[in-house]
Amino acid sequence: MTAAGSARACGGGEGSPSRSRARTSRCRPRRDKVRTRALHGSVPLASPAKAAAVEVAAELQQLTEKLEREAHSRADLEKELDKERKTKALVEEEVDKERKAKALVEEELDKERKAKATYKQQIAKNQTEAKKRKSDMATI
Repeated sequence: MTAAGSARACGGGEGSPSRSRARTSRCRPRRDKVRTRALHGSVPLASPAKAAAVEVAAELQQLTEKLEREAHSRADLEKELDKERKTKALVEEEVDKERKAKALVEEELDKERKAKATYKQQIAKNQTEAKKRKSDMATI
């Protein structure tokens, strides 16, 4: 086939009805066409060895695609897990802050209770001293 003939067969060149047409399956060698058809089961291969090779190639292709899908889904799951971990860390931080705030509030309440108890003790002590002075004054 000449250069012009092959150009015409592939959809381009001089004398071609459609210059803008891209390469088509007509440009592929014959064995590629047979292999492609055999992969899809439309044309039987000449020998059982070739048929087995095509089956193995098809199975390998399917397994490769499956592996790629699983790798993508695993990557997505890992991203989601990382997000969950970050969220969990943020929640734990907030819980720690709340615990610290609660502990500070409890400390303040304890201080107030102690101050109130001390105040009541002082009042009781003052009342006792006042009674004692009153009784001392009464005896005089």
